[in-house]
Amino acid sequence: MAPRPLGRRPRKTREEIYQAAIELFMERGAHSVTMQDIADHAETARSTVFNHYPSKNHLYEAFFKRFANAVLQAAKATNISGFRATMYVYFETMAIEAERYKAILRDIVGLTLGGGSLRETDLEIDTQMIDFISGLVQSGIESGEIGADLDVMETSGLLLGHITITNHDWVNQGQTTDLGDDHKARFELLFRGLKP
Repeated sequence: MAPRPLGRRPRKTREEIYQAAIELFMERGAHSVTMQDIADHAETARSTVFNHYPSKNHLYEAFFKRFANAVLQAAKATNISGFRATMYVYFETMAIEAERYKAILRDIVGLTLGGGSLRETDLEIDTQMIDFISGLVQSGIESGEIGADLDVMETSGLLLGHITITNHDWVNQGQTTDLGDDHKARFELLFRGLKP
């Protein structure tokens, strides 16, 4: 049975809890934040927090989905055209958001690897990314910006791998570099091989 849609007040409460958790995660790091801290910050009962988010991993999952969606939507909304230019917009948007949420992303990376608790969410986001990237690859092939002999899905998978590895490297190396520049430098190496 599908869950019933939330009414206006429960949606508002859910959002208040989410925002309180994100503020605390950014301020103190998620590992030092308890569900009681979140309840206090959201000015609600601890049981209400658990009602909406049974664990901190559920909050991470909500954040991860929102983060990925915001970056994708910003890249899609741009008036820039062309495969390379749109990828650059995506990298810049991701870098801005990643810089803003460094502390939370540090926690999430470990939860997406192997059998981590966010692996399923990561796969769901990867599917959305492949849809976005494959559209760019297809338009790049059609415009002649990249080679006509490229397989759209293989190329999209390669680019998704580039994005994932670059993001993980950025976190694992202390988040001290500019993520957008890291992406662009690596992308340029790939792009040379994609050109006709």
